[in-house]
Formats: sequence, structure tokens, C-alpha cells
Amino acid sequence: MSNYECYCAICSCPLASSSVTTGESSVSSSDSQTDGTSDDNSDLSVDESNGHDSSVAKETDLAWLNKFRCLGFNEDAADVGAAFISGPSEYLDDEEVLATRGVDLNAPEDTKFSCYRDDSFDGLTRVFPIHDACFSILTRALTGSIDSHFLNKDILYEVMECLVSSNSALDIDYGGIVGPDQFWVSVRGEEYVIANPMDRSVTLEEAIQNHVTRSGPLDPNNHSTSNHRPGVTTKSLFLQLPPELLIRIGLYLPTHSIASFALLSRSCAEIVRTNAFWKKHLLWQINWAWEADIAVKTALEDGTFREICIWLNHISSPRNNASEFLGVMNRRRIWNTCEQIAGHYFALLDQRQISSQDQNHVERLDSKERVFAYDHPAHNVERLIWVQSWDELNGASAIAEAIWDSGGILIGLGMILHRKRIFAGKTDDQVMGSDRERCRISTRPWIKGLIAHMDQAGAGIRGLTFMGCDNYSHTALGNVDSSLHCFALVPENGYGMIGLTLLSDAGGRITGLRAIQSPKLRDDEIMDREVDEPSSHRPRFWSCRTGRLEISDSEVAPRRAVPKEIQSMRLIPLTDNSNSDGKQLVTDLLPHEILLWNQDQAEGAALRGVSIYAPRAETRSERIIKGLRANFARGHSTRKRLVGDFEFGQWGAPLDLWPQEDLVTLKIDGSGGERISQIAILPVTNASAIKITTNLGETVTAGTYLGDDWTVFNVTAGQELAGLCLAFEPVSHPVRQGAISSLLAIVRNA
Repeated sequence: MSNYECYCAICSCPLASSSVTTGESSVSSSDSQTDGTSDDNSDLSVDESNGHDSSVAKETDLAWLNKFRCLGFNEDAADVGAAFISGPSEYLDDEEVLATRGVDLNAPEDTKFSCYRDDSFDGLTRVFPIHDACFSILTRALTGSIDSHFLNKDILYEVMECLVSSNSALDIDYGGIVGPDQFWVSVRGEEYVIANPMDRSVTLEEAIQNHVTRSGPLDPNNHSTSNHRPGVTTKSLFLQLPPELLIRIGLYLPTHSIASFALLSRSCAEIVRTNAFWKKHLLWQINWAWEADIAVKTALEDGTFREICIWLNHISSPRNNASEFLGVMNRRRIWNTCEQIAGHYFALLDQRQISSQDQNHVERLDSKERVFAYDHPAHNVERLIWVQSWDELNGASAIAEAIWDSGGILIGLGMILHRKRIFAGKTDDQVMGSDRERCRISTRPWIKGLIAHMDQAGAGIRGLTFMGCDNYSHTALGNVDSSLHCFALVPENGYGMIGLTLLSDAGGRITGLRAIQSPKLRDDEIMDREVDEPSSHRPRFWSCRTGRLEISDSEVAPRRAVPKEIQSMRLIPLTDNSNSDGKQLVTDLLPHEILLWNQDQAEGAALRGVSIYAPRAETRSERIIKGLRANFARGHSTRKRLVGDFEFGQWGAPLDLWPQEDLVTLKIDGSGGERISQIAILPVTNASAIKITTNLGETVTAGTYLGDDWTVFNVTAGQELAGLCLAFEPVSHPVRQGAISSLLAIVRNA
């Protein structure tokens, strides 16, 4: 048995009839009326304890639940138009399905898929399961026909990707049904939900004709609008509107609201008495009953269209629960979900058509390059421009591809956008033993940046992470293991990334990247929502050894929830990181590490001290600050908090091997309210000394300092110092030997 149920993306019903259970028969269900006399406004009661009513469910063909296919996207296909519909499929377990390839040429060889979730870790393609009956209804809703060849599968797949809200359904209204949960809940009163919406045993066309033949005008007390008289004053707004506008308003109303509409004015009452109005209403609001088209095209008597609309509205209401028309009720519910999808589908389709109409009139982006990596003279330089205009991203499906050599180093990088492939570097055909990898990335909204994963600066790139705009839609290629340093390429405020410059060595290995950026659209809320935020100092390179930060335009967001409260903190530079020519500083390209000692009030109370590791230089008498440590009360932290020159022991725990004679410790009574309130460095560039002071006046100084020209950072009112963010020179540096090269204060609201 599955640990979790997975449901159809269109109807949210199970993918196997075995999930449905029935209980005892209900006498009341057999007394349901189908002639239009029951009260559609009565409350719909459901009972979750006894299963579906067997007297109703036994007459329902559940075999349709077992017949489903999958909508997916083949990233390894030769072109961007690579969405596919699989053949008949079978649900396995835990959101996984096994499908047949079917007749779609885009279907991949491996037909084991993951439902809804992007299971890149297991290498499974994300698909959306759809019952055959539901797919037929969806096709008709989107194309007006039953021919699926008119469907744009790429756009449909993108829409469903945007609507994913869980591992079992889309973020749309499925009619408020109770059934879909971890396991399917067979609810008494929801028998219509499992009924075949394309049931052929009841021909709706014949039922409509029979109803018109055997029934006269409906009782005015039963949904009729013909005898309602307006009950409004002469000052009503609706008295002032022209008939054309009133007709348009009335056509947008559901059937059960038209009686109230008729009461608004004499003109409204006259409009709803006309057969022409109800004929249009039938096509506008009851379009799920496409058999009614036959009724419109036949010579029916005047006045019958109103009765058809009211009767169809009645028999398709879940409150009716007449077993003869359960499939019709379910079809109406499913049509509503299809219309929700259609809104997104046609909006995206229009965007794509507009962007491709006239490329000659597209305004080219004003781009500029910002250096985000070490520049070596021996590098070969190659530019990779993904986007020429922001309009190209509207409705686009983008695929990033990377080529890795046999050692796992990046040697080629490309982007496929609008059936156009842009590539730089070496291809997998040029290098033996290389491997090609592809992934889909977000285009609406566009990525906010890129993270390169590498052993150390200039040593070759082993992985790439495309940073989604909402901090959860990240997509990775290659090796993104936590043992690698993270190098973030994030454009300036008000800019978006449109490409990269690749720096490669003589062997073709890409060892450096530069981001090419361009101003975002000023009238685009999604692309432009961060333009007005203030800029801040943002180191680009983060150490793999301590809690890492993911950089956005002006905020510091969490990466894997470490540290837990960093969302509310800000980085403030203490060292001099200004540069007159605007280029990135070398100190900003060293791996930064964070040391937090006051993430929240509880941690601040547990702080017992901060130690500074300042051993003597190998060739000189001065001391060099090579690390810091936070000391807490016993039992507060399971791992030691260290930054700087230290080693890891067994199980990845940091080793405290610093000699006591090289430590300078400031003792702090955190439980008594003592906090670090001031940090000072000397000199402002290449800080060789640091002074830490508490709010009670206790202070320590470490390092080598001459003079008293300290650069002081004081915590302002309403804030507390949460920790420090530091970068250290390599220990092998001929002069500085692991000294502090960059220091930023991390503050939070008190």
C-alpha cells in the first residue's frame, strides 16, 4: 500500500479505483428527485465515516479512475518544444508512476516519473497525472475541440509547474471536496466526485430533448425569473445603464443569480424574459454541457432555453445527488478547474505570441559587465548572452545545459530559450569522457542570480545553482555538495542577469565567471519589485565550513535554514571595501564565514565569552588574528562555533586545537544581560587588531596595533550585535598568513 495517495491534476480524484470504499445503502439517496423540484440551496451534508453510499456508487463505473496518462517535459529532447503526453500509466508508490511511452515522440526512454515534485535528487522527471476522461474535458476547454494536437503542451506544462502547491495536487479550487488527503477519504454525499464525467450510459443530448418535450414552463417558485417584478427605486444605478451593458452584465452571472438580477430594474426584468438572452447564457455559463449546442441549433420553441438552462443547472448541482446524473455533476466541477487553468494558459499563450510577432521592433537591452571572479591573464574569454530583450522571457521555456569533463569540472555552458540555443565553451562531442546535463529554470520570474560551487577560487567550477526569485525555486547542475565553497553572482539593485562571461584555461576548464547585467523593466512588477531597495555590501564568496548565507539584492536570506534567524539580520562592513573604479575587491572574493553568538534572546543569555585566536607570525614578532570562537553555557550548543584557521575532526565536528597562550578571551555574563555592544578594528584596511567591548564596559584587545586610530562600530538603539562575518587570507599568504581580510558586523533587531 502506498504511503501517500497521488491525485489527478484536473479532478483531484485517485489514480486507482481500489482507493474508493463504499458503506451501507442510504434510503434517502434513492428518493432524490431529478425533475427540478428539490431545493438547490439546501446544505450539502457529507459523512466521512461510512464511505460512499453503496446504492449510488454501485451504479457508478469506477474503471475510468484507472485510466490516466502523464503530462511531462523531456529535458533531453533536441528542442525546447519537448513537453509530452505519456501512454497509459500506473501509480506505484509515494508519488511515483510507471508509464508507457505512447505515441508522443517527445516521451523519454525512462518512463518512471515523479508526480508533482521536482525529484532531481532521484533523477526522476516531474509529471502531472491526468485521467483520460479529464484530459478530454481539458482539451475541449482549451481548444474547443477533442483533438489534443491543438494543445500547446509546453505552455500547459509551464502553467501546471506554476500551480504546484503540494506533492499531490495543484493550487486550484477543486470544488471544495473532502476526498483528497494523505489517503483518499470516501465521503458519503460526494458520490458524484468519483462518477465518470464522460459517462456514455446517459446521453445528455437526449435528456435535454426529452426534458423539453415532456415539460411545460417551470413553476415560478422553482427558479423562474419571468414573473419577477423590479423592486428598486427610480434612483437605481441600473436604471441609468444602456440595455447592451445590462445584457453583458447578466451574461456573466451564474444561473442561480439571474432571478436577483431581474429584480434590479424593469430593464433587467425585460432582458431575462427574452429567449435570446437565455440562448447566450446557455453557451456562456453552461458551456460544460456541450451537448446543449445541439439544442441551440435545433428549432426549439421560444421560451424553452430558459427551462433548459435552469434544468441543467439543477441536475448538475452536487446538492441534487441524483444518481442518474452523477457524471454530469462531476463534469461541471471538472470544467470549473479547467477554466482556472485556461486563464493562466491563454495569458501565457498571448505573451508568447506577442513576443514573437515582430523581433525587429524589440528594444535591445543595455548591458554592462560586472566582474565577479578572479581575472587571470592566461584566461580565454568567451561571452554568453542569454537574453537580448526582457520580452523574450514572456511565456518562454528555458533550459540550462552544462558540460563537465571527466574530472567534474565545467567546460561548457549553454541556454535554450524560445527554440534557440546559445552556447559557449566545449561541447560533449569535443571532449572524450565528458558529460552533458540539463535542467529547466524559471523565466517568470527570471532568476535573480547564480551560485558557482568550487573547491577554491580559480580552481575550476564543479556545480551551478540558478537562484529562483522566491528563495525556493532553485535549480542545480553538477556537484553542489556542502563541502564546496559557494560563489554568488548577483546583479546590482535594479538590474537583471542576461548572460555570463566565461574565463577558461588552456585546457578548456572554466575557472572564472563574470555576470552580464542589464536594467530591469521599470513597469514590470515581478522583474522590478526590488529596484527601490537600498544597496548593501554583499560578499560573493562563502566558506563551506560554517553557516553559509545566500545573498539577495539587499537582504541576507537563509541557506538550508542555517543560521536560523539570519532573515532579520543585516551585514555592515567595518573594513574599507570602497573602490573608486567600481570593480569587485579581491577581499570580497575570499570565502566568508559567519560566527553567530546572539541569534535570539535565548542564545544571547547563554553566551559566556568570545575568544580571539592570535598566534605569532612565523617570521615576525607581531601576532596575527587567525580565528574567533564563541563560548556558551554547557548544553546550549552541540557544536563548537569557530571561524578561521581550524580543522575538522571525526563526524565533521570542528577541533579546538588553538593553544591557550595564543587566545585572548572576553568573558561575558549573558544570563545577566551583558551583551557585546562595540567592535573596533585597526587599521581600517587589512585589520591587524580587533577590540571587543560589552555594554558593561568590559573589553579585550588582540592582534598587533600601533597608535590609537580605531575604526569603531557601535550598536544603535533597538539593535543588538548578532555576530561577525569574516574572510581570512590563505594561511600560505607570504605576508598576511591567514589574517583577517574582510570583516562585517551582523546586527538584528533587539
